[in-house]
Amino acid sequence: ENPHLDDTVIADKIWGIREHPITGEEVSSSAWGTECHAQLDLAMNDKWQWNEWEPFIQPFVSWVKTRNIEVLATETIVASSIPSFNTAGTIDLLAKLNGGKIALFDYKTRKVSEGGDIKKKAYPKDCMQLASESSMIRDMMHLDYNPSIFTVLIDTETGSTHVKEWTDKAFEKALSDSISCFIFYDELNGL
Repeated sequence: ENPHLDDTVIADKIWGIREHPITGEEVSSSAWGTECHAQLDLAMNDKWQWNEWEPFIQPFVSWVKTRNIEVLATETIVASSIPSFNTAGTIDLLAKLNGGKIALFDYKTRKVSEGGDIKKKAYPKDCMQLASESSMIRDMMHLDYNPSIFTVLIDTETGSTHVKEWTDKAFEKALSDSISCFIFYDELNGL
């Protein structure tokens, strides 16, 4: 349909275009998500000042305030030296929960169709990412437990937010699936 457009513009259109809350400009969904993450990082570090991102930031900030959560780090890199993992990732929010146990939070900005439910936008791949990172944190911090994992789902249209805590059963399956993927990738690429 658009042979005159650059490949990157076409890719952005395939993945989605969002309206930037402050400028009103159309931006790629990835740029929108990156900016939303940055706003959440500011909020979690008590540096956020009110702006037009408020509908997308405040629901999670309110959720955090109703719990005894201590922020340890935002946008922190985690890696593993275990051969079967051979991977790294970035944790959006690393925190201590009210019992002093470590937990990981990952922000996902997703478009929900009109009348849809943000709760249905949590996917097994989200759990795979978090379970892998949780396992790496367990090893790095020498913990005797798997840190809890949460996906923070934010509707890019309304700001409706749902914080999904993944179950132990989902964690175990996701971790097993992740390790299988890591090993397959390494074998395929001769690593």
